Amino acid sequence: MIGAMLLQRLGWAGGPRAMRSVASCAAVALAVGVLIGLGGCGSNGSSSVSFTDDPQAQEKITGVVYGPNGALAALAPAWWERQLNLSFSSPAYGLQGVSPIGAGLPVSLSLLDAIDFADGRIDSPKPLVTSALTDEEGRYSIIDPAAEDVTVCRKVLAAGSGTSLTRALVFSHNVQIDAASEALVRVLLDHVSTSLSPLCNYSVDDLARLLQKVQDVTVSAHGDTAGEINDDAYLRAKNNRFVQQMLVDLGN
Repeated sequence: MIGAMLLQRLGWAGGPRAMRSVASCAAVALAVGVLIGLGGCGSNGSSSVSFTDDPQAQEKITGVVYGPNGALAALAPAWWERQLNLSFSSPAYGLQGVSPIGAGLPVSLSLLDAIDFADGRIDSPKPLVTSALTDEEGRYSIIDPAAEDVTVCRKVLAAGSGTSLTRALVFSHNVQIDAASEALVRVLLDHVSTSLSPLCNYSVDDLARLLQKVQDVTVSAHGDTAGEINDDAYLRAKNNRFVQQMLVDLGN
């Protein structure tokens, strides 16, 4: 009846039989719509939609590894390679003269011993994941139960080795590895070894604030190799009074 009245109001030009047929279809569609709507309601009439969480989403640490000229290499590039890199490095990234490294660089995840960290060196980190490799865009992905808890004191990522070793403390599921992250590791090691502030005094929020400040003061760090740019970034952070004051304030 409702469907027929509606069709009449809309000026339906068909005969009574056609009108009844279309009205019946409309009624069926309306009934189906009501059933679908009720299916999405709870006992109190409220609507609710649930999604199945991807279990890997909470067991993943990912990010990009950056290096001068897109490499964590020991050899200095030619002058024209330096100029090309400076001209085309991503404007969205803070550090100058760096870009995502290529594919195939191993990235490891380890758990730090706070006592080991206290002497200003990392001598015996506990390996958790050692099999991650960067892709062609320099991105690594560690998918493992060990990547689920990013608040435990304290996990560290490492790429490269020797003088090109570049590390990053883990305090989120998205972690960039670069000269700034390495500088933060070093200034924290310095401070912890010469003060009464243990590493675990620094919360996730503290580390995020420290990294932001270190990124600000190392934005113009430069070097032809990973070792050079890491050293330059470290010295800039070490000699910056605001970074040093934050280390004191947040560590107490």
